[in-house]
Amino acid sequence: MWVALTLGIAGIVATGCAIDTPDAPVVVSGTLVDEMGQPVPGARVFLDVVDDRVARPGQVLPVAFHAETTSGADGRFEIRALPTEAMRRRIGANTGFVNFTLGAVDQERGLFWGWDFPREMGLEGWVDDATTVRLVPVDG
Repeated sequence: MWVALTLGIAGIVATGCAIDTPDAPVVVSGTLVDEMGQPVPGARVFLDVVDDRVARPGQVLPVAFHAETTSGADGRFEIRALPTEAMRRRIGANTGFVNFTLGAVDQERGLFWGWDFPREMGLEGWVDDATTVRLVPVDG
């Protein structure tokens, strides 16, 4: 079974720590679709940044950023957020880059989507351009 996640990434990060603020910039948006191209509504969609700078094997990594939403009836989702202080420290320690993990779960259908992607942040916001991708579900 093939399932795709189509998403675009866009936004400018402003100073602050608020999460899920309606006027915050869009960090990621997209549409969950199944193998037939039909929307997947009601899936839990999450976006994380973990701080792995001093990670050891088997260690649970501290979360520097976490945001969640649910895909709509049309399969669309959008996560708007401002960076936390922990995420800003991670970006500063990583020469301006942050690595996001985007995931989506539809427990009823037993589906999971996952994608890791970097973003570069400069003084005025995101430096890189918006991206669109299609993903298949993760097995297992």
